[in-house]
Amino acid sequence: MLQAVEAGVLKLTAIAGAALMIGAYAAPRDPSVVQRLELQAPKRPHAIYETAWENGDVRITLPDGKPAPRTFQKRSFHWGCEWLSVETITPDGPGRYFYTYDEEKLWCAEDAPPSIATPRTGYAFVVGE
Repeated sequence: MLQAVEAGVLKLTAIAGAALMIGAYAAPRDPSVVQRLELQAPKRPHAIYETAWENGDVRITLPDGKPAPRTFQKRSFHWGCEWLSVETITPDGPGRYFYTYDEEKLWCAEDAPPSIATPRTGYAFVVGE
């Protein structure tokens, strides 16, 4: 009698294990891809750039695994003015994005010194992890 119970338990364990394996293979896979981007864009001497790359390379997630245009925005306050910085990356071949940086003065204090916008262009390259 004990052998019949043990054999039943073994069969159930084998069936449960097989069902788990099948479930693992049938589960939907996440198609998202994370890319690390290194920026290569010339800078004006003594200019301040409020950039997403301020602390090094930027990581982005591609939800469907395909590169797509992306925009980064940042507000800041320098020299008595509030600025809006806008960075855009656009896919430009395998492992490369075309990069633009523009900034706009949103407002300035009456006593703010003269200041100019410092646009730039370049490339953001996908680097290995």
